[in-house]
Amino acid sequence: MSPRPPTPPPPRNGAHTALFSSVRGAGYMLVLQLCSRLATFSLNNVVQRVASIRTVGIASDLELLSGSVLFLSRENLRMALLRGLKDDAVEVTEAERLQKDDSQDRISTWKAKRHRQKLVNLSYIPIFAGVLLAYLFLTYNEHFASPSRPTWALSLYLIAAVIELLSEPMYVLVQSALLYDVRARVEGAALMIKCMIAVTMTLSGYIPGTDGEKDVRGAEVYAWGQVAYAGILVLGYLWMLSKPEVWKKVCPEGGSLSNALMIRRVDSSLDDGKAKATYFDKAALLVAGGFTTQSALKYLLTEGDRILLLWMGRSSDEKGAYKMVSDLGSLIARILFQPLEETARAYFSRTLSSISLSTTKSPSHRDSITLSLSLLTLLLQLHMLLGSLFIFLAPNYTPVILLLLFGARKTTPQLVASLSLYCVYVPIMGLNGILEAFVQGVADGNVLRRQSLWLVICSGVFTGVAYVGSPLLGGTEALIVANCSNLGMRALFGLWFVRHFYENLGVESNGLQILRLVPGDRRLYGGLVVAYVVTKWSLHHLGWHGWKECLSHVAIGGACGVLVLTLMYTTERHGLLKNLRASWKMIKGKTS
Repeated sequence: MSPRPPTPPPPRNGAHTALFSSVRGAGYMLVLQLCSRLATFSLNNVVQRVASIRTVGIASDLELLSGSVLFLSRENLRMALLRGLKDDAVEVTEAERLQKDDSQDRISTWKAKRHRQKLVNLSYIPIFAGVLLAYLFLTYNEHFASPSRPTWALSLYLIAAVIELLSEPMYVLVQSALLYDVRARVEGAALMIKCMIAVTMTLSGYIPGTDGEKDVRGAEVYAWGQVAYAGILVLGYLWMLSKPEVWKKVCPEGGSLSNALMIRRVDSSLDDGKAKATYFDKAALLVAGGFTTQSALKYLLTEGDRILLLWMGRSSDEKGAYKMVSDLGSLIARILFQPLEETARAYFSRTLSSISLSTTKSPSHRDSITLSLSLLTLLLQLHMLLGSLFIFLAPNYTPVILLLLFGARKTTPQLVASLSLYCVYVPIMGLNGILEAFVQGVADGNVLRRQSLWLVICSGVFTGVAYVGSPLLGGTEALIVANCSNLGMRALFGLWFVRHFYENLGVESNGLQILRLVPGDRRLYGGLVVAYVVTKWSLHHLGWHGWKECLSHVAIGGACGVLVLTLMYTTERHGLLKNLRASWKMIKGKTS
């Protein structure tokens, strides 16, 4: 049995505020991801019934190009802004000048306005970068046109990407004020409009009956939905920020939204004792530059499977089949893991990025360090516990899931095998997400450069495994195994950094060793093996093709699930589950 992580100490006010905001944000983002993924999945099903699997493949290529514009334009700057903008000498000098005439409140107001202006100015950089990237993609498509990239649908996707980037200044204001509820409402509404537009166009006969034109029109349905999403995103943020109760949280000192969104010069450095006014914060640009290479490499690895399919010239049918597997396989991961990853990154960056060995003697900093280590350990162990349930039980129920969602015609042995293998990949995805959120939240430039080098090695391993495994396992299965290798290596780097980070702060981190992180004991894993064997037997002997057989198979799986959950509770009620309850009480301000 793994050693029990210590019960987290009650945090002081600063740590409690950041933790409470992060956990509340995780709740809002969890609801958003649940609604968005289920709505998107429903949309795909409706469109696929009218169009074809090839349409999904074409849309997958276009989404890849559109996503590339968005990710490469804004991801590095978003990660840099999460670190916050540090005060410089100009602020001290100006504060001293103001203090002679006004109160401390005036100084705080001046600092808040200056900080917000820096954020707004920097948020315009992704817009300019996105326009440039969209133009380059369109130019490339004109010279190297392909049937898998219909020009009009591609243009719509790129226009939607640029429109979405126009919301970046408002997104930054909302995110800096930790208004996760505003973000959830706006993005949720935009997604629902996107689904309604696409479904309405599909059911109204926009997609014709001829096969060739049907695939192109089907891709255009996805594209128009994306345009609607981007437009509602911009309008939604404008509408929410125009509400007095929301704007007061973003800008307590007052002022208009239109005035706050304008680019202005701000004092950002000293030059021979005189304030030098610039548009962009130099320190944030340097941090963003450090994230640029890393973001590009991470994107190549994240979307490497789809990029390889595109580069290898696979058919749109193959791309569509792989997208179906990845969308379905990662549905739970993106609903649960992505909100946790985003809020963990925000929490760790806000509480740990400014802490060094010289500041650990401060009681508030010491509490933040101990609290962050306890919560990180709990998150990793919880991921492992839920991941074991996913690995041992889910693969034997992929035929039932595919049958219910797509019907018997699309429940092919290849699709079943691919989705079963994807069930092993999902827990690795969750573990790596938490560890990389920590690295991106607190690592300095040297560590980020080292991580970038490691990502290059990971990309080589990913490509090699996919290339060698393709003739042995098949294209889809080889890509999934390559993804497992890639994320496993990235998670090892994250674990190495976490241990060294806390050791450098003088905190014992033996609890972060791999074997000590694994929750449960032999009883639990014996029960998991028994559950896997029983459900495997049920799958092959009872079958799943008829409703009676299907219900019997599901009933056996339910019984095995109850057995495993009982063992989890028995083995962890005095360890992981006890600490989770303590953490929840602490978050609510009811520490025992």
